Amino acid sequence: MIIDRLRKNHGFLASLIAFSLLSSAGSFTGVLAAASSASPDAASGEVAEAADSGNSAPAEAESAAGEEGGEAAATSEASEDKPKLPSKEERCEQWGDANVAVRAGGAAEALKEGKYDAAINNFRALVGLDSKNPEFHIGLYHSAAKAGNWGQAYLGLEELFELKPEYKKKFAKQFAEVLRQNGDDAEAKEYDKMVSKTAGDGSAYIEKLMAEFIDKSLFEKEKAKLKEEYKPPERDAVAEDAVHIHKSKYGLTYENMFQRSESIVIAEYKKFESDGTISFFHPPRAIYRIQEYLKGPPLNPYLPVRYEFCNKIGEEKPDGWKFDKSLMPKPGSKWLIFIYNGVPIDGMFETYHGAFGRQEFTEENYDKIMRIIEQHKGQTGR
Repeated sequence: MIIDRLRKNHGFLASLIAFSLLSSAGSFTGVLAAASSASPDAASGEVAEAADSGNSAPAEAESAAGEEGGEAAATSEASEDKPKLPSKEERCEQWGDANVAVRAGGAAEALKEGKYDAAINNFRALVGLDSKNPEFHIGLYHSAAKAGNWGQAYLGLEELFELKPEYKKKFAKQFAEVLRQNGDDAEAKEYDKMVSKTAGDGSAYIEKLMAEFIDKSLFEKEKAKLKEEYKPPERDAVAEDAVHIHKSKYGLTYENMFQRSESIVIAEYKKFESDGTISFFHPPRAIYRIQEYLKGPPLNPYLPVRYEFCNKIGEEKPDGWKFDKSLMPKPGSKWLIFIYNGVPIDGMFETYHGAFGRQEFTEENYDKIMRIIEQHKGQTGR
């Protein structure tokens, strides 16, 4: 039957042969089946259309790719052309109060992102900052209703009605829902009566008001500036002996002498003794007689002291140094003696930092030590 039909339609046969050279065997079978049930003209048209499909597909793909590329470019341009929000300073000037501007921005951002609990907190703060602004009361109701917090929603509308009694009719439907959610069905029915097809439903007004509130409240947030990595200052290495209180000049103060001396006395110099050759590092024994105790327990009035010629902070013997009696105090002179350790060594008491622990008794030196003693009263053991 197929062959007879092909003989009657020579034009169709020519088209079919041409198509068979262009298409696969599977595609030919499909077209042949279609040809057996269609009119010769229709079949011829389908064959021609199928033959052209191989050429048209790439063009369609190019067109689609071009459209996608255009959309991507448009999206990129849109993000670049997106208007920048006002700064925080501009919003502060707009609202006339920095706290209101910050809270309004927080409420607007929370509403935009659907974070209604955060919006409630911000609107409660705004009501506290400006209770005469009905917008803040409506914002509190709106956020609370969205969050299902009907207690706060009730407060929002109740405070609004106190401020603007005429809003009772405008928001009758909303307040009826709030009352019903809070278990007051009787009063809710009274507000239901105020609702009609043309009045009592403020939902559209509220949505519009909140959209405008968001637009006029958002501001551009400053990008957080990361602190630069802390780099500790470079310091020169300091040897311990150069700053140690017992080995350096930093220990040579009256405060340190007071803190580290077991006994402090006022004593009169009598004489010196020696058990051999006196040298810079082998000093004589100086004999004092105690006249007054300033710190520590009483000692024998006879006070033998190791009479150092240096402060024991690493000094070297001076060139050409020789002992002479003139290096010793004048007999009968008075001194402040700072005894480092209350136990004598080799029959002599050691003074704080050697020569520094013997200070000539003058009014100035006496005032220095007495001022420190007064500051530490109750700690000296006097």
